[in-house]
Amino acid sequence: MQIPPYPDNENERIAALYAAKILDTTTEEVFDRITRLVAQTLNVPVALISLVDTDRQWFKSKVGVSVDQTTRDISFCGHALLGETEFVINDSHEDPRFRDNPLVTGIANVRFYAGIPLHSVEGYVLGTLCSIDHIPRKLTENELNTLKDLASIAEELIQQRQLALTTTELIQTLEERESRYRHLIEHSPDAFFIHIEGIFTFVNTAGLKLLGANNKEQILGSPVINVVAPEYLQVVQNRLKRVMIDGLDSPLMELEWLKLDGTRIFVEVTGIPFKQADRRAVQVIARDISERKRQKQELKRLATNDTLTGLPNRALLMDRLRQGISRWERHQQKAVIAFIGMDHFTYFNDTFGTSAGDQALLAVAKNLQTWLRESDTAARIGGDEFVLVLEDVRDDEDSSLILNRIFDHISQPVWIGTQEFTIASSVGFSCYPSDGADPDALLSSASAAMYRAKHLGRSNIQQYSKDMRAQASERFVLENQLKRAVSNNELSLHYQPKVDLNNGKIIGVEALIRWQHPVLGSVSPIRFIPIAEESGLIVPIGEWIIQTACAQIKEWNDVNIVDIPIAINLSSLQFLKQDIIGCVRRAVGKYKIDPHLIEFELTESMSMGNPENSIAIMRKFKLLGVSLSIDDFGTGYSNLSHLKRFPVDKLKIDQSFIADMTSSTETLAIVQAIIAMAHALHLTVVAEGVETKEQLCLLMDNNCDQVQGYYFSKPLSKHECTNLIIASPTLEIGQQNKFSVLSR
Repeated sequence: MQIPPYPDNENERIAALYAAKILDTTTEEVFDRITRLVAQTLNVPVALISLVDTDRQWFKSKVGVSVDQTTRDISFCGHALLGETEFVINDSHEDPRFRDNPLVTGIANVRFYAGIPLHSVEGYVLGTLCSIDHIPRKLTENELNTLKDLASIAEELIQQRQLALTTTELIQTLEERESRYRHLIEHSPDAFFIHIEGIFTFVNTAGLKLLGANNKEQILGSPVINVVAPEYLQVVQNRLKRVMIDGLDSPLMELEWLKLDGTRIFVEVTGIPFKQADRRAVQVIARDISERKRQKQELKRLATNDTLTGLPNRALLMDRLRQGISRWERHQQKAVIAFIGMDHFTYFNDTFGTSAGDQALLAVAKNLQTWLRESDTAARIGGDEFVLVLEDVRDDEDSSLILNRIFDHISQPVWIGTQEFTIASSVGFSCYPSDGADPDALLSSASAAMYRAKHLGRSNIQQYSKDMRAQASERFVLENQLKRAVSNNELSLHYQPKVDLNNGKIIGVEALIRWQHPVLGSVSPIRFIPIAEESGLIVPIGEWIIQTACAQIKEWNDVNIVDIPIAINLSSLQFLKQDIIGCVRRAVGKYKIDPHLIEFELTESMSMGNPENSIAIMRKFKLLGVSLSIDDFGTGYSNLSHLKRFPVDKLKIDQSFIADMTSSTETLAIVQAIIAMAHALHLTVVAEGVETKEQLCLLMDNNCDQVQGYYFSKPLSKHECTNLIIASPTLEIGQQNKFSVLSR
């Protein structure tokens, strides 16, 4: 652990700290508001105003801790006061200065720290405003600026305390120290005024600037009440009486003043009575806080409203739901809570960019607001998730009618830049009071219904029913257990052989993921792959698949099994991931295999989403040496002008066509057309899902190149597949297209 060194000006710094008379004082709401705002706006559990004494750090204000101080030698703030700007530790475990610090290893569990120095009037660092978290994190630029703004406010309060103390002492000996006093006051950043019996007799340079005056003659001799906004006159007159007649200090207050040109400004004012030539005078210290008020209003808005759309955020939504439930219960009203999830938004964002994604979110927000009544609420509570609160609905038919209108409206095509998009969404809704009597229950029910809508093919509306709760719970459990499946060695790859119809040989395999859960047993990919895609877990799982497939190729090479490529299905999230090429390059290099033994299967819709971007990524794959194929061809909406430009090697006909072609002449015609088109583009054609001899014969008759399916082999474990390849099974092809599978 590194003990923070003392700064070069330590003696002067300590003297300034003691002179401020703030150490070991009682709590003050004005400081506590700042630490609460830090904790709320940055979403951290701990926020402190820490003042660093000779051998300790003492907390003037605190959120999230019970102690009032710690020793200086273990303090993060002791390091922070050595600099003039922010001091940020994103992860203390990664920093040799702190990883063995008791605040890190002990119950305090400090993993993240960000502190902004707080300066005295003289410029010495007295302490910091800091935020602390128990998990590693990194502040965004906006979050850091927010912390700096709040630190500026705390610093101003400390400096104002210093100035108030200093000026009070100076006023008591004004005649003896007038020269020193005037120098300090004239050069103070705060506005200083003196008035006797309500008439200004002194103003410093900052005071002239505050009121927009060019010279002192414009201020001196005029009544104090001339600068007070009309609505504050009564309270100011009461304060004047308190100070002038009763001789009491005027506590800090905020009000509006009028500049000479009539412009209104918010000021923070305090008044201190004193005697001047046996006359009772008042020293007024004023500071323009218009910008601070604006920042405070902005912070309040940020705390309750979504920064992109301006809609209420989750916090404000929950507050409105609590108020609404109280009102609905009193008036025996029904209400609907609708949970809207945009379909495939992550893919849209990755394909067209975050700017287009933001425009899509704004379009949805605008459409929602257009169709809502004044009593209703629309909120954005997550990346692509919105919530509607529809009040005073008559019955289920009424709520369904309203939701269908909104659903149709937000599904209308919108223009983003020069392109037209249809933004599809899945909607689930719950009803008050039948589906819940508190905000959490109503939102949870609506969310479960929304996930049912996604499970049923997306782009539809579902009403909550009790059985959905169990399904939502199962999905949540599966998602959390899936996060640990890789590290717990629960995932494995099975391999389905692909057969060359020219010679009957196995010429490659497709890698298919399997999950063997310790309690649930074998979990179907149909259940967990959609969860992985929606949660983003498909990216780390996909990287594991690439690593595992490369390791299998190396294992086969070591036993003299060569030239058996492994085809890997690549998700859209992986395909668009910035480092996908690097991920593949590292895996190939790690296992020292030939990259041409890796084949990536890309879905048709993924490739067509942003053709230019797709082509650029495909070319990088080709430069690396891997093969590419278009998977599930025929199920998307291909633009053939783009398809002919794709640097791919194979086209895989979707198994739905293979299943129907023996009973449908139309489907057979489509298969024949796909094969002919692919060959014209010099692509190898692979038919997947071949299960019968009749299907195989038709594919042979139409010159299909390769096939895979249960007719030859189910997906096999690595050991079963290895044994099958070593056995070198061959399809014997007779004169009348009769086949006998030697090994199945």
